[in-house]
Amino acid sequence: RRFSLDDGFAQVGWNNIPTKIAGYHPTDAEFRNVDRDQRVALKEDGHVHIKTGTTTIDLAPSGHITMHTDTNMDIDVGGDFTANISGDMTSTVGGNMTANVTGDSTTSCTNSTVTATAAANVTAPAGINLTAPVTTVSGILLVGGAIGAGGSAAPSSGAVISGPIESTDVVKATDVISGGKSVNGHTHSNPEGGNTGGF
Repeated sequence: RRFSLDDGFAQVGWNNIPTKIAGYHPTDAEFRNVDRDQRVALKEDGHVHIKTGTTTIDLAPSGHITMHTDTNMDIDVGGDFTANISGDMTSTVGGNMTANVTGDSTTSCTNSTVTATAAANVTAPAGINLTAPVTTVSGILLVGGAIGAGGSAAPSSGAVISGPIESTDVVKATDVISGGKSVNGHTHSNPEGGNTGGF
């Protein structure tokens, strides 16, 4: 037996130094270009490393994935997009963040905290519904429109409250109407003659 097509063989030739492979890695198997700025590497430690320009993707044997890019990242999904995260999620945005949702948006969680270092604005042309056993406002509350409380519908202006009102301090008003009668200028006949009352 001298030769078979199933045999493996190596042909060693002469290679000159000026055209040698620059940056040849001694342990990793790489599929790369000449400058090595584009490569897919099977690393000795089991990682898979993908690089093009300054963008890198590292796949660890544990399943951990690390992605890095110095430029933009675009994701275009023609159908549904589902992300199931069994642990925590942290997002740090150095600039502005905008989310445009043409349909409805629903968020469900145990507790929610929103912190704004400046102002927080909420605009809802159809109205805002808050359902909570207690709503606490720690600062000054300014209401630019009318108020309806205790089940009363809000009037065109002012406030309508169904139920008692208590105050431990001074209550100031231009006029008070009780039982359809104004306190301003209201008088009672005096048995001793004349009238009493009136402010």
